[in-house]
Amino acid sequence: MKKSFAVSSGHQLTTEAAADILRAGGNAVDAAVAAFFMTWVAEPCMSSGGGGGFANIYSAKGKVQLYDFFCQTPKNKRPISEADFYPVTVDFGDTTEEFQIGRGSTGVPGAIAGAFAMHDDFGTIPMRELVQPAMNAAKNGVQVVPFQQVDFQLLKPILEVGEKGRELFFKNDKLIEVGEEMKMPAMADFLDYLSREGKNAFYQGEIAQKIAADYESGGGFLSLEDFADYRVLIKKPLQFSYRDYSILTNPAPAYGGLLIEKAMQLIEQEEVNGNLFSLKHLQQIQKVFTQTGIYSQNPNQLFAQNRNTISYSQRGNTTHFSIVDKDGNAVSLTASNGEGCGYFVENTDIQLNNMLGEAALLPAGFHSWLPDTRLPSMMSPTIVLDKMEKLCMVTGSSGAGRIAPAIAQTLHYVLDGKMPIEKAVNAPRLHVAHGELNLEPNWANISNPNDFEQKIRLWEQQSLFFGGVNAITCIEGDLRAGADQRRDGFVA
Repeated sequence: MKKSFAVSSGHQLTTEAAADILRAGGNAVDAAVAAFFMTWVAEPCMSSGGGGGFANIYSAKGKVQLYDFFCQTPKNKRPISEADFYPVTVDFGDTTEEFQIGRGSTGVPGAIAGAFAMHDDFGTIPMRELVQPAMNAAKNGVQVVPFQQVDFQLLKPILEVGEKGRELFFKNDKLIEVGEEMKMPAMADFLDYLSREGKNAFYQGEIAQKIAADYESGGGFLSLEDFADYRVLIKKPLQFSYRDYSILTNPAPAYGGLLIEKAMQLIEQEEVNGNLFSLKHLQQIQKVFTQTGIYSQNPNQLFAQNRNTISYSQRGNTTHFSIVDKDGNAVSLTASNGEGCGYFVENTDIQLNNMLGEAALLPAGFHSWLPDTRLPSMMSPTIVLDKMEKLCMVTGSSGAGRIAPAIAQTLHYVLDGKMPIEKAVNAPRLHVAHGELNLEPNWANISNPNDFEQKIRLWEQQSLFFGGVNAITCIEGDLRAGADQRRDGFVA
């Protein structure tokens, strides 16, 4: 039996929140808003009301709009010597990585403004009802799943910085374990307040005043003016053709969309449409992403010149979900809080972002940011239309620097390989970075490493390192959802 709607996300509760709204008669945007709120509770190290993101929205009438609610740089800088900005080291087992946190690492958050902007333009169900699933989860508790517990363990040096982090994520001085419940009572109350008072409950009034005062006295850059002046940007997506399809994704200053465009152009030029995962196919895809990795036509030339020196997070604290409703409206939404800065907003259980401490976003170095400017991102929520300009695919990924290649490979598997989406999002992927070719299992057997330019790293099993693609296809009216098991994805 054909599905009347489809949802794919990185957590069961996120998917269920969206599905419940769709069953209640809401549209794809209503469902996306409910799912977005739920990510703050069920995926708190991936998404937050203190972070930002992007949503690509397709109307069944054929219009596509990109909502940019990513983080903005503050309007004013203080002397760097006064900034609360310092490194913490995360241990990945086989390697370590350094992240910058503190109040001096926070950009102006856009998540809450984004949720309200989408709802204002497309919502049909009252916000009070859309916050309810997340409110219930925050109040009653969310059972910790293995993927989330691993994330908590990795980010332990950040989560234990302040009293609120220790209260939420620790029990008897130990990180909460798989199967235990994590409750956010202040989040439940805040969501209730937000649904009644609107976005200004966060961007103006007592909450904004408290954040601004704490940041002024505590080495941050955020001010009341930064919150009052934050605006969601509604853009025309970056659109390019690929064979008989139109692909619409995140435009500049985001990097990811440009890299997807370049990769798909190269796949088309290479005529990569033969035997999937054969040695020839591997060589072609490796060539594509080697060339994409040194893409020099990026409008941010500084980024292009410094690509090979940028350290991308091993994991990428990002989440993505895709939704299609019964009328054919669709939302592709990717969100992030970075790793979090360690500061939780009083009486909300919301941790603010550390985007000003993300090396990948500041290739000229920390504190090189220009005031009052939208930060770039690798996040690339993507919509695909067929030759009749009808919805064909909704996709996106988490995974920091692996976002663009993960999406491009999934597009290739579906559009060229005609692979069902359930298989495509979980098919083997590769990633080329820093002169190394990373390969998941089930590619062709490599008998001669000299067949490749790079050093080869063979992964023993599929890994969240390669991203987390959650996607939906709509082919001849047949909706199918695929969720990436690398990150415990879940579909409805």
